Amino acid sequence: MQRQARLGRFQKIWRGVLNAAGLAKDKISVFAGCTAHRLWTGLVWAGHKLRAGVIQTGRGLRMGAVWTGRRLCKGFVWTGRKLQQGKLFLQNRPGAARRMAAAGCAGVVMLATVVTAGALSDMTVAVAVRNAGETIGYVQEQAVADTARQQVLNTVQGNTDGLAQLEYQFEVVHKDRLSDAAELAETIIASEEGLVSAYGLYIDDELAFAATDAQQIQQALAACKAETAAQYANAQIAFNCDVETRNGVYTADVLRQDVEQAVGALNLSTKALVTETFQQEMAYETVEVQDDTKNVGYSKTIAGQTGQLRIVSQLTYIDGRLTADEILEAEIVKAPVAEQIIVGTKPVTASVAYKAGVRSTQTAADSGYIWPVNRNGSNCYVSCGYWGYQGHTGVDIAAYQGTDIYAAKAGTVTMVKTTGGYGKQLIITHADGTQARYAHCSQLYVSAGDTVEQGDVIAAVGQTGNATGPHLHFEVLINGSAVNPRPYLGY
Repeated sequence: MQRQARLGRFQKIWRGVLNAAGLAKDKISVFAGCTAHRLWTGLVWAGHKLRAGVIQTGRGLRMGAVWTGRRLCKGFVWTGRKLQQGKLFLQNRPGAARRMAAAGCAGVVMLATVVTAGALSDMTVAVAVRNAGETIGYVQEQAVADTARQQVLNTVQGNTDGLAQLEYQFEVVHKDRLSDAAELAETIIASEEGLVSAYGLYIDDELAFAATDAQQIQQALAACKAETAAQYANAQIAFNCDVETRNGVYTADVLRQDVEQAVGALNLSTKALVTETFQQEMAYETVEVQDDTKNVGYSKTIAGQTGQLRIVSQLTYIDGRLTADEILEAEIVKAPVAEQIIVGTKPVTASVAYKAGVRSTQTAADSGYIWPVNRNGSNCYVSCGYWGYQGHTGVDIAAYQGTDIYAAKAGTVTMVKTTGGYGKQLIITHADGTQARYAHCSQLYVSAGDTVEQGDVIAAVGQTGNATGPHLHFEVLINGSAVNPRPYLGY
């Protein structure tokens, strides 16, 4: 009875060994029936040590047939001569375990080694990974499990405190049961309670909340844009921040059921992009054109023309406030025409001007005035003298339209203007305090404040104001009152 009891106990121990090695269950009977008398010798002392990959051996192993369980698990079996004989007996003469035992072999361990040598080569010492008290997988080393845990923490969004609190222990397992980091990460996620596959709403790359229905999130976002779209016709509406939905694994604490309310609570800022097309006037430029056939001081302006520019712009309104105006396209519909100012570059000499002293008395020549209109080769004459009619306060010198008018005496231009009576006129104040008025001009070539020398071209003969023909109305002013200019010009 005692022998049968011991036999039963050791059969139970080695059933686990054979199962771990991948042996069929019917092999147990071969092992037990052939070597039962050797079981009592205590060839295997502790079954739990076997699971950890360490086999404690008794006197049955002193022959050196199997040295260590660690070698056994890796498929390296060290054998002596007796084991080889036992192996032959077992292969050629089934049921010869008694002869193996008689040869001094460790019957139980030897038989398991001989029968399962191929299967044991596929066994390995692995790290069993446990989560919440349950073994969820095996890896070759703990570093693989640590990598898998970090992958889980990177994958799961939400509050991950307390997630994947793994425990480890060594076990002997078949190599096919080993997992890599990615496979173990999936297993860890599947073993965790409270994780949900859902869609997260991210604002500027920050998780706002998650929901199981992506369409509900999109509808709620569209409702926010609709409020802004109602204010701007044909505008492109967008959020004033990066808004994105991502499919993933989320913790239960970030899930929302009332999606519309959750989106509304975010108070998302919106912007409207409005495209406008309009015409804009293009200003013309002013250029100076030199004419060497005209005397210095001559100037004539050819009016310019404005152009038309077609502009397509994009206006950006953020929360109803204009924040940007960007030109997307600009097309010239009509090019502008530059304004031209023709200026004379021909030098003016004293001989050009008709000096008063040439045909006047010595007193007139001493006045220092020269004839203000060029009479050389032109129809130039006095058409009306001082008080030639009531209220005529100067002398009229008839000449062709546009004939140059010269400064009769050096001085400073103190007045340039246009009036109804004198038309275009200017006044030059001389160093002695006297002044000269030049009126009815067609063009004025100087401005107030300019300093002119005697003989400078300052204007052109015209018929502006109250005039019946082209001529220069010339006055001499003393203390602001007109006096007879004849003594000054000597005509």
